[in-house]
Amino acid sequence: VAPNLPTADDAPQTQKSPTDTNLPRPASHRSILIVEDDPSIVRTTSILLQAMKFTVLSAANRHDAMLQFRLHSRSLGCVLMDAHIGDTDTPRLLRTFRLTDPSVPIVVISGSSQDKIKEMFSSQPYNDFLAKPFTFAELKSCVTGLNI
Repeated sequence: VAPNLPTADDAPQTQKSPTDTNLPRPASHRSILIVEDDPSIVRTTSILLQAMKFTVLSAANRHDAMLQFRLHSRSLGCVLMDAHIGDTDTPRLLRTFRLTDPSVPIVVISGSSQDKIKEMFSSQPYNDFLAKPFTFAELKSCVTGLNI
């Protein structure tokens, strides 16, 4: 099975979640934390974000994600978090991010349908959803929409 990688194909724009919690972030927040356990997706997404002049941090599991978040939350523009990271309870991880610093925008990325993600994260608000595979234009639109 081929991994879901961002593609160059044009696709529909991302849609805001009904649990949208866009909180203003100062323009100086130019770091993005990618929480994803697929190295090829991390690598590809990092290249795309670096092309947009972002500093990229990454974590492949809950422990590393929390460490990176705690160390860098003041400089984070957002977190791009895969909805399915091994055996990690990702709604609980999102809740922990919110308790640590509620002003950091969270974008859930997934190959699952947006409806399934809304259900999965029904008790945890996130700022946006980005369907895998995503294009450079979709990623840029998503990040730009967060005003970071």
